[in-house]
Amino acid sequence: NKNNQIETISLKIGGLDTSWSYDWRKFDDHEFNEIGAAQRLTDAVRGHVAYDVDRAQFRAWNSQRWVWISGEINQLTQLTREILNCMVNEASVKYGDDSGDAFKDVKKQIDRLGTQPKMIQILKLSQTEDNLGVSNVRYNSKNYLINCINGEVDIRTGELQEHDKSHLFTKIVPYRYNPDAKSELWQRFLNTSFENDQGRINYFQIAIGDSSLSGVNEDRHMYINFGREGHDGKSVA
Repeated sequence: NKNNQIETISLKIGGLDTSWSYDWRKFDDHEFNEIGAAQRLTDAVRGHVAYDVDRAQFRAWNSQRWVWISGEINQLTQLTREILNCMVNEASVKYGDDSGDAFKDVKKQIDRLGTQPKMIQILKLSQTEDNLGVSNVRYNSKNYLINCINGEVDIRTGELQEHDKSHLFTKIVPYRYNPDAKSELWQRFLNTSFENDQGRINYFQIAIGDSSLSGVNEDRHMYINFGREGHDGKSVA
């Protein structure tokens, strides 16, 4: 569309549909060949898709977490086809006359890039660190955050904040965080195991949070469940 040069790039991944805008005019000019297609692919999806060089795998942001793209190329060739369509629209604007020989020649070049071997080549060219490649990346390393469906929970404050792709979560708790939620089953277990001793219950809950949530042991504590007899909740805890 010559009147609207802003393209919408869409991707269905990890059970969610995600989309964003791409305007080729905001980036450098590229050739209408495999290298140019890989460079446009990088321009269009950077920040939404990346290639982990160390793991030899693409990942994509689905608005809640980074999702690893399987070895199958279906989702990736979908993106490549979208870029090739964008290239046709770009050529139409640059050459002005869709019936002219210059545009027709360029469109033939772009059409030849639509075969599966050519699209695989474009994807391989995009994997370099000049393009979508990244290395030495640590995932899920925000020790004080838990990634949930409706945001990220800071376990130090209980505050729910928006998902942040820079936090590089690939894992997610498949539930919505509700700060007011109560569990009658958990409370009944605590009262039974600790014989309604609220002091011990409070200490136990601190110990559970200290040892299982953050992965940080700044207090240098090690907790051991001990009971004189069986059936006292050690294994459940």
